[in-house]
Amino acid sequence: MNQTVEFFKTQIGKIIDQSPSPVGNWLQAVLIEVEEGSITADVKVRKEMTNPVRTLHGGMIAAIADEMIGATIATLELPHVYVSVNLHTDFLFPVKE
Repeated sequence: MNQTVEFFKTQIGKIIDQSPSPVGNWLQAVLIEVEEGSITADVKVRKEMTNPVRTLHGGMIAAIADEMIGATIATLELPHVYVSVNLHTDFLFPVKE
């Protein structure tokens, strides 16, 4: 049994606020679906996440992606902790507050 997945499943529908990641807590994502190797979450775009034209700041997009990738990797219960080495992001459409 994958204990990480089972724990995450108990958090579905709740705001993530007990993560060991301070950034993850600040994002206030809500878990929607969790399986081994897959996480779906909803992140509400707040004013402090936007740029001067009120669209989601590119750095925030990258932070959200990086945080969700990290949580997804945690569901694999690998024997080591992994961090991002490189993150390439293409910005195709603006996201409004």
